[in-house]
Amino acid sequence: MIYHMKKSICYETETINYWINELSVLLHYLKHLVRTNDESADNFITFSYRITQSSNKAPSTRANIFTTIHHLEHFCQEIEFADINYSFVWDFDKFLHKQGIRQSTIGKHLRHLRTLINEAVRSGYMASNPFRDYTIKGEKSSPMALTTPELSKLEAYWAKGSHRDKPLQAFLLSVYSGLRFSDIVTLSPHDILKKDGHVWIEKKMQKTGQVVRVPVDLLFGGKGLKLLRNPDFGTLRNGPANKRLKQAAHDLGIRPFTFHAGRHTFAMMLLEKGVPITTIQKLCGHTSIKTTTVYADTDTHIIVSDLQRANCEKT
Repeated sequence: MIYHMKKSICYETETINYWINELSVLLHYLKHLVRTNDESADNFITFSYRITQSSNKAPSTRANIFTTIHHLEHFCQEIEFADINYSFVWDFDKFLHKQGIRQSTIGKHLRHLRTLINEAVRSGYMASNPFRDYTIKGEKSSPMALTTPELSKLEAYWAKGSHRDKPLQAFLLSVYSGLRFSDIVTLSPHDILKKDGHVWIEKKMQKTGQVVRVPVDLLFGGKGLKLLRNPDFGTLRNGPANKRLKQAAHDLGIRPFTFHAGRHTFAMMLLEKGVPITTIQKLCGHTSIKTTTVYADTDTHIIVSDLQRANCEKT
């Protein structure tokens, strides 16, 4: 009992810390807004805060861009539009490396910077984007998915006494539906439909704006149906939820994982069951088949399984 109370207090503390960080971002934005209400007095930092805050991007995406702007401020507090050239981008890239940030995350920050500069060009503040000549280095990483034993341990952990543990419930729903975190926290009863004798999730995805259709009762023995009971995930925040998942991994002695591993696990399990890659693409809501084929490219177990099945069919 005391152990579960400690975990609950720890989770609530992480949630409070998350909101403190969000408030810090807002205060930074207001500071720049008060300093320069006149758009003609914009510098690049102020412009970036303003254009991001007024965009129609998902809140989680805006938060990520704000993080990039924070890094820009630490790199150079006052950035004029005339300061931004190839050398500026190069130096910012090196600055992020010195902070010990992973290459994949650096790539995200540079892509955010490229987007902000494109907005400045469209608004007439800059003549061109130096990223035309700058290549963002990518780090090809395999999508992290839970193994069958790891998933079994997590399910037993949740069933044993953590049914009120919303981060775990939401993660398992991601595993059995393929939904992203942003789509689960905005899930409503209107997104759950009965059609043709089956239960479907029909959800407009926050990231792409496209509608994804998932027949929950036909996937993995309908395990997602139980997870859809009382789907009140609106209070979850990505940072604290990932902290809770890492704590669960530590308790179970399995590899640490983040929320997005649920979606990867969903795709990997379907591949293992022999579901066609084009069907997985539709279930995941990928706009390009190239995104889906990443899973097939990284799982050697599936390659061996497919070849063994092919050999059996020949004999």
